[in-house]
Amino acid sequence: MLEFLMGVLEVVLDIAVEVAVQVAVEYLVGLILRVIGTALGTCEPESPWLAGFGYLCLGGIAGGISLLVFPYPLIHPSRFQASV
Repeated sequence: MLEFLMGVLEVVLDIAVEVAVQVAVEYLVGLILRVIGTALGTCEPESPWLAGFGYLCLGGIAGGISLLVFPYPLIHPSRFQASV
């Protein structure tokens, strides 16, 4: 019973730490981008469509870099197929 509780606690703490790290990194990236925007003289994009396209490009670049770091899937597909 103790092993089960420790396993549940490990899963809960793993999720909590992952969420905390995601929030912290997202906050820091936002802060850095805001500082860069302020240093360049503008903090708000002139065109929302252009900003959206820029974010799309940055996301694609980040995805490509992540494929270089993690070339194989982190979670492998299950042998059992769920029937819908």
